Amino acid sequence: MITVDYNYHDENAQVVNRQYQVNSYAELQERIHQYPWQHEIEQFERSDEGGGISITNQQDESVVVNYLLVPIESDIAGLYVDVCLSRGWLDWPPICEL
Repeated sequence: MITVDYNYHDENAQVVNRQYQVNSYAELQERIHQYPWQHEIEQFERSDEGGGISITNQQDESVVVNYLLVPIESDIAGLYVDVCLSRGWLDWPPICEL
């Protein structure tokens, strides 16, 4: 299952959070293209506050991958990746949370 979390600002500079479940990479690509990239870059320049997209891919309980896309400039985004393959020594961490 792939979960897409949007965090962006509306016309009144209020933070809006949306969550979508997608079933294919084509659907994921469409959600990424629908994100208001230019608006968030302008919002960050005005208030030093911006949004981003968090994509969580969890195939089972032991493997979780989280991608965070943050708008930086037009056609440029920062990509941060978190991977949790399994619990570590002594079952630490107790839960793979992202």
